[in-house]
Amino acid sequence: NTLLRFPSASSPAANYGTAIHATLQRAHDHLRSVGSKQPEEDILHEFEKQLSKLVFTDTERKHYSQQGGDALSKFLDEHYDSFSANQIPELDFARQNVHISEAHLTGKLDVVELNKKSLMASVVDYKTGSVLTSWDKGDKFKKIKAYKYRQQLLFYKLLIENSRDFRKYKMEKGILQFVEPDENGNIVNLSLSTIDDHELER
Repeated sequence: NTLLRFPSASSPAANYGTAIHATLQRAHDHLRSVGSKQPEEDILHEFEKQLSKLVFTDTERKHYSQQGGDALSKFLDEHYDSFSANQIPELDFARQNVHISEAHLTGKLDVVELNKKSLMASVVDYKTGSVLTSWDKGDKFKKIKAYKYRQQLLFYKLLIENSRDFRKYKMEKGILQFVEPDENGNIVNLSLSTIDDHELER
């Protein structure tokens, strides 16, 4: 699946995540293009539009429509103020000529914010599904999941700092932004701001 890229059907949960990501990307694009925030009702309508493009059973579609609508409303209520026209959504590194030794790397980042004065970069990665509140707490499953997410943010640092157009920037922070609330109804983000050079080299 990873190396040969054989086609396979997406799971309902993966399709739901795709719809959430596409909806938030459109909200960021709207802010960048017109200079004002997209109304919340338009964002929720966009989510329904994105869901309609994907394959679900009737029961699944009803379930994810309700779940996504509730999650986006809560998320926007708490985090829409953090959206900025300076943020770049869905930044694609396919043509950035990123090479580490003989490996040609690529990837697409959900949201990147570049500070042209300090030459610092921060990355936001949107997540759907179960919420993590720590990098090293919880059961074995959560610890493995957190480790893989941490690797993902380290990989983004390699992409940015070795790319053609953005190599002058240093990635100072990576943030996992969970779109859905936790069991207490809170919207959680998990930040990685201290990156050990040894860990990055590994």
